[in-house]
Amino acid sequence: MTVSVQESLNLPKPELLTFNGNPSDYGKFICNFETNIESRVNDNRLKLSYLIQFCQGDAKRSIEDCVVLPTEEGFERAKSILESRYGKPHLVARSHVEKLINGNSIRNNDIKGLMNLSLDMEKCQINLSQVGFMSDLNNTENLRKIVRRLPFNIRSKWVERASRLIEQGIEPSFDDLLTFVKERATVANTMYGHDLHYESKSVQVRKPQMTSPPREKFVTLSTSSSNKFLGNGLPQKRSACLSCVYCREGHKLIDCPKFKLIDLKEKLNVVRMHKMCENCLNFKHSAKFCRKNSLCEVSGCKEKHHTMLHDEIRHVEYNNGQSNCCNVSQLGSKRNRVSLRIVPVVVQNGNKQVKTYALLDEGSDVTLCSDELVRKLGAVGIRREFTITTVNQSTERKRGLEVQFKVSSLDKRETLDLNKVWSVRKMPISLDSLPDRREVSKWRHLDGIDLPQISEGQVELLIGSDVPEAFWVEEERRGRRGEPYAIRSLLGWSIIGPAGKSTLQTAVNVNFQQSLSVHDQIDKLWNTDFPDMKLDSGVGMSQEDRRARSLMENSITLENGHYKLGLPWRDKGVHLPNNKSMALKRFDHLKRKLGKNEELYTLYKNTMEGYIEQGYAERLLETGLNDDRRVWYLPHHPVINPKKPNKVRIVFDCAAKFRALP
Repeated sequence: MTVSVQESLNLPKPELLTFNGNPSDYGKFICNFETNIESRVNDNRLKLSYLIQFCQGDAKRSIEDCVVLPTEEGFERAKSILESRYGKPHLVARSHVEKLINGNSIRNNDIKGLMNLSLDMEKCQINLSQVGFMSDLNNTENLRKIVRRLPFNIRSKWVERASRLIEQGIEPSFDDLLTFVKERATVANTMYGHDLHYESKSVQVRKPQMTSPPREKFVTLSTSSSNKFLGNGLPQKRSACLSCVYCREGHKLIDCPKFKLIDLKEKLNVVRMHKMCENCLNFKHSAKFCRKNSLCEVSGCKEKHHTMLHDEIRHVEYNNGQSNCCNVSQLGSKRNRVSLRIVPVVVQNGNKQVKTYALLDEGSDVTLCSDELVRKLGAVGIRREFTITTVNQSTERKRGLEVQFKVSSLDKRETLDLNKVWSVRKMPISLDSLPDRREVSKWRHLDGIDLPQISEGQVELLIGSDVPEAFWVEEERRGRRGEPYAIRSLLGWSIIGPAGKSTLQTAVNVNFQQSLSVHDQIDKLWNTDFPDMKLDSGVGMSQEDRRARSLMENSITLENGHYKLGLPWRDKGVHLPNNKSMALKRFDHLKRKLGKNEELYTLYKNTMEGYIEQGYAERLLETGLNDDRRVWYLPHHPVINPKKPNKVRIVFDCAAKFRALP
């Protein structure tokens, strides 16, 4: 032990990494912290202090208040916050994939760029294999985007390589592309590759001489984006290469992968500092005068700005129980057909029953159904609004209903209650993932399993982990590794795993967290407009408030389809002063005014008669005033809008000052 301690003292001090909130760096940061700090320090308060010290930006702000918690709870709470905000597998996967597919295109003979791409691909493979999202890398569209970054001559060689694989019945995968890129980077990194690189940079193309002035001009293949002055006193022309105002690399700001990762406030600072359009992210004009239509892809948003600058989307919190975001990954790849836990079921709502297919998805914490299924069952529910986000696509807002169903197996031996089901326009699940009975019969360990099917139908129901009894394992049959296995649940048998020949498969992974109800949205709007009016401020109602509320609640009546509400008089025997003289004087003034203007008199008369015909006012005789103490006369006068000269609005002056009769 003494020797090991001595050796550790002789070793150099380990490097401690910092974390700025980028999900792609979360894994290596937390491993580095656990190795160098957490495993060596016993005091949890000191661990928390180190954790806050090595976090930066939003990551630091999210956990710095944990110091006020008890010693045993603060450190664990801080780690939990970091993991929920930055360490979720889908966030890590999206960060790595976007960095890989949205990088800069590599120029011919760019050895450093090709080696960096090879390194980034290898790092992406390592990280996604740890979080279980390797299928994202094998997405055909992602592979095509990575290939587009390669120089044209290398892309042509990859086309030949991919063609040979396809001829052998193998669909090119990310591993194949990674092996190819590593080979090309190794070839380019030889001394012959470096010679070719330097020779290509020195090649110049000479243009024909101009007759006037007699000066020779040369255009080199290696261009520069600087605006330096040449020796002849003339400024050098800007190159055709783009220069991002944020990262200074060769692309536009709208395509910058680093710009996409920063928060909304920093984005706006960059755009406004360089006086760029907030809609198209170009120069020399503002969003108000931008000729392009709004580039915001958020459903329902009518503001003229880019999607990346949409305030509501960029501030979605990925915290359990606090987000209205739901993530759906829909991936397609040509490989052995994989069976998912799809079972035929009977969905019941009252007396109506519908046979359909249901997917049992343990990766979802909410249950979904299609709008068509809701229509077939005639179900009614509560309006809900939520957001669906894919790994590589933009966020899209959805609206649906929250309904209740009962679901059972085809033989109706078991019935489950689905108390909270959200409806979407269409379920992104294909019956290609339904196990084929002919293929399943080829496996010995699956022999004798009954897989009932319905003649017509599609996957219109997704049952998530909020119905845990749907995932109970009544019986299980396994084969060898790599072979499909069968599970019998309360809803029947289902097959999971590769169970067919090569075909185009669609896999779905759903992870829902929470949606905002209409009531929640109204509360949010109220709290935004009236921040000083808090329902839970702790200030109770006074005795007068309670009495006024009781008077109004007890006086509500429904007459002729309209609700009437009594006034909360403080004194039941209130005596109103007699304002009849004041009202008569105001009436005389109105009479003289209308007598001088016949057109105004006609409009005023027609408006008042319209009020009487529609029931807004009624003629009252002198004998109708039963209690003279509770009478208040309302003087009125006309108001004319210059933009509507043929219309008169009558204003009743309830707050007119009065003078008591002698």
